[in-house]
Amino acid sequence: MTTHDKKQQKDSLINAITHYLKAHPNAADSVEGIMQWWLPQQSPVDMDDLQHALDYLVEIRAVSRSVLLDGRMLYTSQVRDAKQKVV
Repeated sequence: MTTHDKKQQKDSLINAITHYLKAHPNAADSVEGIMQWWLPQQSPVDMDDLQHALDYLVEIRAVSRSVLLDGRMLYTSQVRDAKQKVV
């Protein structure tokens, strides 16, 4: 896969995740759950590519990441977290 293809894959994943979170603002899931439930099942997704997309979304504060007791990461909408803090 070329660098251009990798960027397109990352951009596609970012768009899919942000669209899912707009439709489901209270969604929260692990990387595995995101892969299974949040993304279109049309084409296989590389776990590393998904992780890079999630890392980027965390970096720009569109998504929050929390560590669960078992060490897995839980991803949620940053907007959801902001609303919870206000209440």
